[in-house]
Amino acid sequence: MLLSLLSLLFKIYSCCIFVFKNVNFLIYLIFIIIYWCFLKIQKEYLIFNLFKEVKMHEFSICTSLINIINSEIKNIFLKSNYNEKNTSIKKINIKIGSLRQVIPEYLKFAYRTLTIDSYLFGSELNIDIIPLKISCNNCGYTGEIPFNKYVCVKCNSISIDITNGKELFIESIEIEENN
Repeated sequence: MLLSLLSLLFKIYSCCIFVFKNVNFLIYLIFIIIYWCFLKIQKEYLIFNLFKEVKMHEFSICTSLINIINSEIKNIFLKSNYNEKNTSIKKINIKIGSLRQVIPEYLKFAYRTLTIDSYLFGSELNIDIIPLKISCNNCGYTGEIPFNKYVCVKCNSISIDITNGKELFIESIEIEENN
């Protein structure tokens, strides 16, 4: 990239000196080209990092969920008279604790992307977020606390046990029989 940029700048320099015989115009043009290249590289870097962020967390969680869903559906088909040809998967209901820091829209995007060309394509992923709950070892309070405030809301003690908020499980799979 840098070599091609330098080559381009040299060609522009040669043309400008030959045609315009004006060094100020050439310097101005070089600054415009460098600024344009900087903006292009910065934009590609931001897009790459956004996709990388999405891919690293939600895509890996979704891949594991799909593997579990596939094995559960195979077990359902083996234990019943259902089969892949006369049934369709309508909805997958999952519960995720708020401490998992999963963004539901990203997870749904990952699910739609990863289920293309599979029998799960077109099924809806329903996500319920489980709030953060604690049990205080000092005063006995049990209940919800604000996110990222890991103290008891009654006595401000830090001696707490987290009882809810770390979960991630498939609650149900809805299958519809096609006639």
